[in-house]
Amino acid sequence: MIQDSFIGLSPQSAKEVVLQANLSPEMNASEASGTDLEMLWTSFNRIVTNIENYNFQPALFLNPLSKKIKTWSIIDSVQFPKYHKRTFNEANSCLESLFTELEKEREILSMQNKLDQIIRKNMLKIDNKIKDCQKKLEEMSCWN
Repeated sequence: MIQDSFIGLSPQSAKEVVLQANLSPEMNASEASGTDLEMLWTSFNRIVTNIENYNFQPALFLNPLSKKIKTWSIIDSVQFPKYHKRTFNEANSCLESLFTELEKEREILSMQNKLDQIIRKNMLKIDNKIKDCQKKLEEMSCWN
């Protein structure tokens, strides 16, 4: 895939360059025409120029159903149209929100795991009590 031909860019950033050039991310680099390469350069250069000029559009992309963060971007990203986009005026605000949300998700997951352990432990206790009661009932029925 053409986005795999980029060196020094994250896969997300490379895909963004390709999509903003209006090219298919599935295209092989060997299939790219001169025009395609020009479009890639223009897209890459526009993104870099925006960054150099501090023209950021930081955003978090959230799953519309779960409201969990899919990813974040410092530039105006076009690759997540199905996700809810929460924009920020500053990169710091975006990152602060990102890490706060991720920490909340970790805490919730930790609490879920603890609850699962408590439930399993209590279910085991209940099963053991049931077995004890069944044995006692069997013993009682033997006496009769």
